[in-house]
Amino acid sequence: MRTFEIMGVVGVHTRLTSTDTAQSLLAGLLLDTTLNLKIKAATFMFETNHIRVAIGATPTQAGIGFLMEEGDSIRITGYANLANLKYISAANGVAGYIQVMPEY
Repeated sequence: MRTFEIMGVVGVHTRLTSTDTAQSLLAGLLLDTTLNLKIKAATFMFETNHIRVAIGATPTQAGIGFLMEEGDSIRITGYANLANLKYISAANGVAGYIQVMPEY
């Protein structure tokens, strides 16, 4: 069983797809326009394939960033951390999926 500590209002769950180019979180995740609230935290659940994640740096397939595997989950807090988060497929041409549960 997994337990999640919620620090606000849970937003719409989103599925992200990694590519061979580092990507940031979408603006729509960082600010919920319906609630007019900035993101406070998010839980990331890695569904498929290896994905590298970094905050304040650009992850690379060659090794920069934390290597997340299928089934891993992480929780990141703080608007600045989430705004500076980037992710990339760990292997060329192998997309991965991430489920995101944002908290506002």
